[in-house]
Amino acid sequence: MKQLNYSKLAKHYDILEGRSEKSNLRVNHLLKKILIKNKCKKILDFSCGTGAQAGFLRDNGFIITAIDKNKEMLKIAKKKHKRVNFHLGDMRTSFFGKYDAVITIFNSISHLSKKEFRTSLRNISKNLKKDGLYLFDIFNINFLKRNPPGKRISIAKQIGNEAYVVFSNYHLNTKTNIYSICEKRFIQKGKEGIKASIENWEQSTYSIEDIKNILADGGFTILEALDSKGKPFNKTKSLMMLIIARKTNSSQDI
Repeated sequence: MKQLNYSKLAKHYDILEGRSEKSNLRVNHLLKKILIKNKCKKILDFSCGTGAQAGFLRDNGFIITAIDKNKEMLKIAKKKHKRVNFHLGDMRTSFFGKYDAVITIFNSISHLSKKEFRTSLRNISKNLKKDGLYLFDIFNINFLKRNPPGKRISIAKQIGNEAYVVFSNYHLNTKTNIYSICEKRFIQKGKEGIKASIENWEQSTYSIEDIKNILADGGFTILEALDSKGKPFNKTKSLMMLIIARKTNSSQDI
């Protein structure tokens, strides 16, 4: 699968690809509610990016270890959230101890092939205590099939003296369930010349049935499936699914 160049994007990630502050707060408060409900205190964020979830959870009393495989994204995260314990690592292979819960938020697993997703699940299980939770979100293939995204202006904003415009073109291969994205980005600082760039990448998408089967094979069972606002997941109406899964197979312990 063609990957997004996070090293190139890191400097402007929060503006060009990250969720809005309002959206982040909504998701973070939802995560907090779920973690408290399930008495999870020690959390491993296996795809922390610039620290949107890790910083919030640390500030709200959780013991958080945050991991990302991109050095440039981690540099930004460390500047933003100085009290968080950040490390370079990979959800497919890295072991950092035993946690009450592992999170991979903002569609992180979509950047993995289905084979890599299964590999990651085995490793995530190793990083979880007995009966630990795995929380993640992912695009819902059934929604995308019924609502083809096509082309649109995805970002048009000005922050200080910097202007940002992004044109996005989305294509869904309904045979492979691979979601292809092409972004044309334009950034202008003050009266300087416009900096233009093009980025192409691919993401995996799943149905709730796909997720149930893959999780079951990896030793997990779904406790709950929600949409991004915390309401019950709807197969045809929810763009995203937020999955709360429990580790059930202790044979993955090390």
